[in-house]
Amino acid sequence: MNPHRPQVVRTQDGTAHAPATPAFAAPSHTASTPTNPDDPASSSTQIPSILTQRPHEATFEDLLHALKLAGRDMLSRVLRVFSERNTIPTAAPFAEPFPQRRESVAAIAKSPDQSGGQGAVVKGSLLPMRASEPWAFRTPAYPEPLEVFRIEHPDLPVGLEGLRILHLSDLHIRRLERTEAHTRLLAALRRADCDLAFFTGDYHDGTGHEYAAAELLGEIIAACPARLGRFGVFGNHDTPLMRRLALGIPGITWLNNQLAEPIIAAPGQPPLPLRILGLSYPEDIFECALDLPQGETLLPVKGRLVLTLAHMPSVMAACAEVGLPLVFAGHTHAGQIRITRRSALHTSSDLPGHLASGVLRLRQTLCCISRGLGDGIWPGLRINCPRQLPLYILTRGPLSAPLAPSHAKPNHLACVRAW
Repeated sequence: MNPHRPQVVRTQDGTAHAPATPAFAAPSHTASTPTNPDDPASSSTQIPSILTQRPHEATFEDLLHALKLAGRDMLSRVLRVFSERNTIPTAAPFAEPFPQRRESVAAIAKSPDQSGGQGAVVKGSLLPMRASEPWAFRTPAYPEPLEVFRIEHPDLPVGLEGLRILHLSDLHIRRLERTEAHTRLLAALRRADCDLAFFTGDYHDGTGHEYAAAELLGEIIAACPARLGRFGVFGNHDTPLMRRLALGIPGITWLNNQLAEPIIAAPGQPPLPLRILGLSYPEDIFECALDLPQGETLLPVKGRLVLTLAHMPSVMAACAEVGLPLVFAGHTHAGQIRITRRSALHTSSDLPGHLASGVLRLRQTLCCISRGLGDGIWPGLRINCPRQLPLYILTRGPLSAPLAPSHAKPNHLACVRAW
């Protein structure tokens, strides 16, 4: 029996009527809220106290009941209360590893290698490093939606110290929809400074949007600075027509379950100790391994780094079996609607809400999952989950420990950095 539905009462003469109670009576764990308009939880209606006092115990029915009580306005108030109560203090910011390289992009492009003879491919940046905010809701700093993160891995070759990677995923472009978010993205790309740019799928929202998506995608690729190249894979939303149109866009290398050619930083120099593996949807790393030319291998080679692009983060399990150190993926949108810092209603994958974005670790493999740059289902439908353009700076160092100590097990999938 549903306690929130009115009960029918029959009298002795056989007539039936409902008691004079509201259609959605408040459950037993409700409390009146203050009416101060400055208080985000203030309202003239009643809000279940479990949502504000014990959010970790709240169920979907509690949230649905609050929505029925006061509608969308009340839901936004509840979510703001969640955000305030579940934000962990920001960690201390870390310094940029190369503060002396803060020149303009134009000057950097004309300048010689500044690696000091060590062969590093890092270049200067216009952007300050941001603090890492474990578990907290994030709001990208200017230029939005760019966010800078440092990723440490012990297998990084010395010659790649400071490598900068820009990650674009899940644009979900629709026809007749050139939004302010797209304008901000293009502006942020022009200010960014990176060595590589990775595109990890879902460039349009579905059938009928291909030509509009290809046009805007071409502008995005042209605006994306990447000294060593741009590489992309396709996602589950990308139709055969979208893929054919994308293949005609200049300035990017598309990878369909294959290993890219070696990267040469400058004419006359040997190839970098770096290979790019691209796994388009449906990802099949074993097909790629079988099709490799003679002498090539996906297995770890000392002094060489393999970076893997994929749309679905679930491919991380196969990459961990092979021993691939770094995977870049999207698809989940980090849930797109996040009720608490760990709770997302839907992630479109097998991953739970607290593993739907950030850096995941499985044994020696790290997987960076972007929150994405577009919106599924409905344009602009994002709550506590802003669009994200991650810029990763790779450094050599030990692997980070899981944020939850109980997940520190050899074969346990764990989150080591949340965003």
